[in-house]
Amino acid sequence: MNKKIYRAAIKGLIGLTLCGGVATYGVGSYFVRYALVPKSGGDDRKVKKTATAKSQKKKSDSVHAREDLERDRWLKEVLPLTHRRTITSKDGLKLVGHEFIQPHDKTTNNWLMIVHGYQSSEKESQLLARHFYQMGYNVFTMSLRAHRPSEGQYIGMGYLDKDDLKQWTEDLLQRHPDSRIIYHGTSMGGATVMMAAGDKPNPRVLGVIDDCGFSSVWNIFGSELDKRFNLPTFPVLDMARVMGEVKAGYDIKDGEVINYAKKIHMPALLVHTKGDDFVPVKMTEELYKAIPGKDKKKVIYQRGGHAAAKFMYLDRYYKEMADFTKRVFQGKN
Repeated sequence: MNKKIYRAAIKGLIGLTLCGGVATYGVGSYFVRYALVPKSGGDDRKVKKTATAKSQKKKSDSVHAREDLERDRWLKEVLPLTHRRTITSKDGLKLVGHEFIQPHDKTTNNWLMIVHGYQSSEKESQLLARHFYQMGYNVFTMSLRAHRPSEGQYIGMGYLDKDDLKQWTEDLLQRHPDSRIIYHGTSMGGATVMMAAGDKPNPRVLGVIDDCGFSSVWNIFGSELDKRFNLPTFPVLDMARVMGEVKAGYDIKDGEVINYAKKIHMPALLVHTKGDDFVPVKMTEELYKAIPGKDKKKVIYQRGGHAAAKFMYLDRYYKEMADFTKRVFQGKN
């Protein structure tokens, strides 16, 4: 090859490489910040809704507001039985949670550990905590990493949070060694509990409840790229993958919840709504099929948006929760 042509070709390849590197850094960093840094855009989710969806959201919001008031009253009532807890994660973050202990005349070793969703809060978990506490269980709620008051800059998308949840579990068992535990997670919290339940869980964890959790971090980001930006997975998500590993410290390809579901060997309850426009209901179908054995149940509600089952079907939802938890706890010593 002519030396001049060769040098020109090499320069061209270097230029393309540099341009690709700049593009990866710029585009990847933007989407990592958008999706994984709280209050940077990922929480401001607006998609077109049908008239039916708008009507259902109005009903859901109304029930949600009433539940908020009931939770706040309950938190005041149980304040003497509430204990603030902290742990330090494996990567040095201070994480915050709360125990809600039954009074002495209702002492129990049965616990619900409740995990909130993406850019949500411990207060949302405490909506559920009130109901489980009134069923007679002790309850533990937590603020996930990067969700204040817990520390952290980047959201864990369930993948990092599964390790934090397992650490919280060990911390709880140090204080209450005879505890028997069921995990409950909503949305990203659902992904968290499913991964934790499939990743060599402590034997004191007896069951898992997943409310509208996604089956894959990669696929949920791909779905959002399409819905929010009308952009393809390739190359945008590949760029975000590179920068996510650099900045957030993990590979979003590792967040394949379905691979953990295949290793769950405990009773599992999965719930979802058909009207969910964030996590497609087919993801729950995938997870349900992946879980081995027969001790599993799925409940697909006809109406309601993302994480709205507990508002749209208030009584039925908590009847399902009560039936499942009672069966699991009564079936184990």
